Amino acid sequence: MKKINNEVNKSKLFVLIAVIILAIGYAVVTTTIRFIKPTTRNNTIIKDNNEYFDVHYLSDATTPHIELGTGTAEVSEDKKTASFNFNNMKKKGDLAIVKYKIINDSTEDANLDIKLTNNNSEYFKVTKKLDKTTLKSKEVSTLTITVELLITPSSGEKTALITGTIITSPIKK
Repeated sequence: MKKINNEVNKSKLFVLIAVIILAIGYAVVTTTIRFIKPTTRNNTIIKDNNEYFDVHYLSDATTPHIELGTGTAEVSEDKKTASFNFNNMKKKGDLAIVKYKIINDSTEDANLDIKLTNNNSEYFKVTKKLDKTTLKSKEVSTLTITVELLITPSSGEKTALITGTIITSPIKK
């Protein structure tokens, strides 16, 4: 008798779990359909920000500009990432400084930040300074990246590649 009750309880539990899974699945599918399928009363289409929202590095004869140190400073083809590869840093405390200009080519104002990466943080400290973190349409901000040698290398030359990726969002009015 007890074995039959256990089987009945297991069957009820299985049916309950199946109903819950079906309910969740139905909710997900209907929610997805509502967001994808426009109704005849509301034909609003939200497009990707990249079509109308453009904040990027400038790349011309004056920018990027290596202010201190030697190396190469470049801007990617899509103008969303900049890189700085430097050399001739020999003793602790040596600095390399590069400046980039960033423009808001959108019609909307934008919040601006830069995500820095450093592939050799054991030897190099990297800091950034933006002169403006909020850009109006067509406004330019200057990004200064400073690299400091933390440890005097005991042998050979140490190198690092520093990249700065633009992080932006439109300002809601």
